[in-house]
Amino acid sequence: MKNLIPFSASALLLIATLAACVLMARTSSAQAPINSRFTYQGELSNNGDVFTGLADLRFTLFDAPATGLQVGPMLSAPFVPVVNGRFAVLLDFGPEVWNGQQRWIEIEVRRPAGSGGYTRLSPRQQILAAPYALYALNGGLQGPAGPAGPPGQAGSNGAAGPSGSQGAQGQQGPQGPQGFPGNPGPQGSAGSQGSNGAMGPAGAPGAAGPAGASPFTLNSGNAVFTTGSVGLGLTSPQYPLHVQTTGPRAAYAYSTSTSGPGFGLFGRANSAAGVGLVGLGATTGNAFGVQGQTDSPTGRAVLGLAGATTGDAWGVWGFTPSTGGTGTVGQASATTGVTTGVLGRVDSTTDEATGVYGAAGAASGNTSGVWGLTASTSDGATGVYGTATGASGQNFGVFGSAESGAGFGVVSLGNSLTTGTKSFRIDHPLDPANRFLTHYCAEGPEPMNVYRGTATLDPDGGAWIDLPTYFGEINVDETYQLTPVGGAMPLLHIAQTASDNRFRVDGGTAGLRISWTVTARRNDAYVRARGTVVESDKPLAWRGKFLHPEVFGRVREEGIFFRTSTRLAPPASPVVVPEPDVAATPSEFSE
Repeated sequence: MKNLIPFSASALLLIATLAACVLMARTSSAQAPINSRFTYQGELSNNGDVFTGLADLRFTLFDAPATGLQVGPMLSAPFVPVVNGRFAVLLDFGPEVWNGQQRWIEIEVRRPAGSGGYTRLSPRQQILAAPYALYALNGGLQGPAGPAGPPGQAGSNGAAGPSGSQGAQGQQGPQGPQGFPGNPGPQGSAGSQGSNGAMGPAGAPGAAGPAGASPFTLNSGNAVFTTGSVGLGLTSPQYPLHVQTTGPRAAYAYSTSTSGPGFGLFGRANSAAGVGLVGLGATTGNAFGVQGQTDSPTGRAVLGLAGATTGDAWGVWGFTPSTGGTGTVGQASATTGVTTGVLGRVDSTTDEATGVYGAAGAASGNTSGVWGLTASTSDGATGVYGTATGASGQNFGVFGSAESGAGFGVVSLGNSLTTGTKSFRIDHPLDPANRFLTHYCAEGPEPMNVYRGTATLDPDGGAWIDLPTYFGEINVDETYQLTPVGGAMPLLHIAQTASDNRFRVDGGTAGLRISWTVTARRNDAYVRARGTVVESDKPLAWRGKFLHPEVFGRVREEGIFFRTSTRLAPPASPVVVPEPDVAATPSEFSE
């Protein structure tokens, strides 16, 4: 979606404000103020193709057609219906932004709605003056009306016009007065019986009769129903209470208590395979089975609690059978702040307790237990970030393991970087139960490949030494080292350097052995394409920061990869789940 085709945005604003002026003229005695809202309509197209669906829109007001300063707040309009490319939204930047200066509106769009980044549309659209705005600039509210002037003289009568066509017959007039009574006629036949007269006053109450057939009984002021089902909005209920309606809400439950535990709706199931509460959305559209909302700054929109103290219990379980679905999605839509899409935390001190656990349970396929991705082009953006905040102990920021003998615990597709030493560690061969053995890598300013071996010299005191068949494809600038074994060989030398993946040694003693080493600079396709950087400037965002600030006597906050860990701080008070005020077993909910 590359452009926005506005159609008469200023004209639409003019119509909206004209309507507001007419309303003020009709109610001038009350002097109702005109608010600052207006309707903005536009058309979304992508290379000439119009869009139909839901889109997220953002509107920002500026004081110039390009660059300039933002005026007023940014307004967001999520899930705006767009039909054949056209949309309409109601905007209110507040009255203070309309101070008589020119304004331009900038629009950003995201489709489909709910995910992805926003596209800024250009150019900005100028907001033109409207009658009410011009009136406001020329003096504000209208003053009181002056006294009426004297009536003018009546003009002379004009000539009579032609006669019009005859109008429709009017309604029948009222009945005239009754005439004088005539002579009595013969007795007529009896007429039909007239309607009953008004009911007389109620008599004294009689004795109570037998109970009726109502399924409800009264018990201490409560209406009790124990058989059958109750249907509201339908004639054949399938459940004890079955409500059906075409309205927006089938049922509304509201707890007005302002303190203590309160539940708007409480569901419970005692079956080992039961579900306490089920929400089912539509099979199409952006529908939700269950929606939770809280407006408290420290509230939780949805709380999942597994109250069991043992067993494989789950607080929240997200599940989808779709081949392209996602079991659980977390999104923090704010564009600023240290936000978190999904936060996992455990407070257990037991080994292997896990804050976030990802598992791909299929026995085949290129699946991933945890996949981290970042689309940012900023220096230091990280697909997966792991840190061990403990100040002591042999802890791990990221740990990878592979059970297969042909597998890899950690794979780097691209350059691998470490700011410390590179090493391997194994159980010590002389005391594997209690000690480690660590060896370190040799390092240098260029990537090197090393090849070594031994050879027995021929009767001429020489030997051809074969290298791997791929040697010439991935190496350049090789160097050689020869060591005689079993006797001195002062004339031992390289007679011919590597060619066709072999080299020649001469000048030795026939029948004796030598050891050889070839070291070459790596020159495979990846190195040729990417190069090998030895010294480089830090990106601007990293200058003044350090990989290990503590070794330079600096504070840890000056580290390039320093991240705050406030999410690990314990809550101010433990999460308390109130027990419902119903007759229930103690295992139902607990704090």
